[in-house]
Amino acid sequence: MPSQSNLRAAQAVVLSRQRLRRGLNRDAAGRRKKPLTLRAAEARYAGSARASIGRIVKRLEAANTVDYEDVVDPKMGRPRQLTDEEEEAIVCYIIWMEKSGLPASKWEIEDAALTLRRRRDPDARPVSKMWYSRFRDDHPELAKSILKSREASRAEYEEGGVDDTKEWFQRLSDVMTKYNIGASETWNADEAGVRVGMLRDKMECLVVRTKKKSATEVFSPQDRETCTVIGSGNAAGATTPPWLIFKSLPTLEWAFIEGDPDMRFAQSDSAFSSAAITLEWAKHFNRCSWEKSATVQKRQLDFEEWFGCNEHLQDTNNRLVTHDMPPAARPYDEAVWRLLVIDGFTGHGSFELREYMIKFNILVAFLPPHSTHILQPMDVGVFQFLKEAHQKKLREALRKGNLTFGRRAFAGAFQEIFNEGFTAAHIISGFQKRASTLPQTDLP
Repeated sequence: MPSQSNLRAAQAVVLSRQRLRRGLNRDAAGRRKKPLTLRAAEARYAGSARASIGRIVKRLEAANTVDYEDVVDPKMGRPRQLTDEEEEAIVCYIIWMEKSGLPASKWEIEDAALTLRRRRDPDARPVSKMWYSRFRDDHPELAKSILKSREASRAEYEEGGVDDTKEWFQRLSDVMTKYNIGASETWNADEAGVRVGMLRDKMECLVVRTKKKSATEVFSPQDRETCTVIGSGNAAGATTPPWLIFKSLPTLEWAFIEGDPDMRFAQSDSAFSSAAITLEWAKHFNRCSWEKSATVQKRQLDFEEWFGCNEHLQDTNNRLVTHDMPPAARPYDEAVWRLLVIDGFTGHGSFELREYMIKFNILVAFLPPHSTHILQPMDVGVFQFLKEAHQKKLREALRKGNLTFGRRAFAGAFQEIFNEGFTAAHIISGFQKRASTLPQTDLP
């Protein structure tokens, strides 16, 4: 700590320079005055030394402060980016992920660190490039392990990804056996973009033969607005209410749309999902998928009685009280576990999403890279039929003379489109074709 005379002299110099930059350093005649120099400060404050004043001024200006307590002492080393409690929480998170059979990656650990920092400081920047290696060095109880991934593209995956896929399914099978997860607790969720009012470029049709051949054309509403649909289904053929994401929020007239009252609408500038939307969807999925579980139905369990809160962690008896954890947490052997298989979209891997899922005994498994077109049950097995049902609705609207098919018409017809695409037969078929090692039914 510098002497008081040197510190006061340095603070006077810094304040003088700050006043000059703000245009406040003027004499009685209104003329700009030069800032206080180091020589003048040394003369004004007895016992001070010009060299010491200069060093302190540099530290104060580097920290953009006049309070020396805000200056980091270089002898103290680099300030820690996480507290002891936060580091312990991340270690517990890593251990839990390993026990679940789905080890946390470097990106997920760094995302967890950033999430914890921003809960303490909303303006916190991401951890440094060297933080991960220092974190490993500080925790010798953690060992680095490499999950091999040789595929660089879908084509290469199809050629050489068989062994890795078998290993992934084996780990998944072990997890399902360990946590007693059945078909009704095994879920897959996916999202797909749909052009609200666009017919496909090509489709087969019959026309009247004429001598002069010409290209057959059909009028298309040409509403190019994109809507993202989030849908999910389990290996027993059940589904949860869908989510529709638009660029614009729904209007009041949408309240009169005939559809599932649990269907949800969300808004994003790109009309695509985001980490925030995915987290809100997860809360909705948590409540709806619980009711579809055969174990829950057999034991007649109520969600809020079982967890002691609702899906938003609000207290059952007082919605103004929010819990960090479900207050009625159950022992490991009594918990009802669920499994959600999803792709590696950035929003799906966020720490907040996985933290939320952990609290409600939902395990999250990510499909191997570049494999979603083969292993994702919802991808081709279900969404293909939904898009065909959408095209059918578009053509039906044109036949009735409706030359426009916008958001309102799409949302109004979507429940029928969804019911035609997300049938139990389509969902089970998707699991059978894309994930043949998963249980197909709770019945023998």
